[in-house]
Amino acid sequence: GTRGQIVACAPLQTIPEAEVRQRLATVPGAIVASGDVRVYLVAYRTAREPLADAISSALIYLPTKTLEARAPMVLAAHGTTGLSDVCTPSRMIQTPATSFLAGDYWDALYLAWAARGMPVIAPDYAGLGTEGVHGYDSWLDPARSALDGARALASFVPADRQDGFIVSGHSQGGGIALSTAAYANEAPDVKLRAVVALAPGYRISSLTEAIAFTNSKVTPVLRTVAAMSIVSGYANLTSDAS
Repeated sequence: GTRGQIVACAPLQTIPEAEVRQRLATVPGAIVASGDVRVYLVAYRTAREPLADAISSALIYLPTKTLEARAPMVLAAHGTTGLSDVCTPSRMIQTPATSFLAGDYWDALYLAWAARGMPVIAPDYAGLGTEGVHGYDSWLDPARSALDGARALASFVPADRQDGFIVSGHSQGGGIALSTAAYANEAPDVKLRAVVALAPGYRISSLTEAIAFTNSKVTPVLRTVAAMSIVSGYANLTSDAS
């Protein structure tokens, strides 16, 4: 099918403006000009490395008032959450008790853009909550999920109200934001206007680098990142998700 084509869509909730203000009260610099924000859960077509058909899920945030007549849209890339389906951001947001990340993390990453009046899509990345294993050891794999997520969002917004995309991400998502820009030639229909990479992460990609992580000066968090990279790489090379 066509990459970016939405294959399933469900309205999740409408966040009233008063609740938007309350949830963003602790987010520095947040501006609320959106009115209410409508949230949808979608699934759309994308591609995995090496160009295998796949599905990614995502959250879409649509403000009832846009920033201006033609507003930039936002592609919001989340940081490391894990490899299991329970680590899928769209699920974690719906069931906060399962999330190790505070709600204001998601609000700062997703809701703050919509509150400013910009339509937002927040991809989970293929393999997180959908078939397969998330390509945590790859830059190109989640970048494709992101680029095709931009296409999916464009189908929600009238063409005469679109003004390109801002891609913004944190940690792993910061790296994905940079790689989305690097691989944007794969999607010439996605017009990138700006990249916001917050603490962009670097993930290991070879066994040699993994061995280097045995150095005693490397933190447990970075060792966990190394382990996740190896596991995801093995799972995708062997098609073994166990």
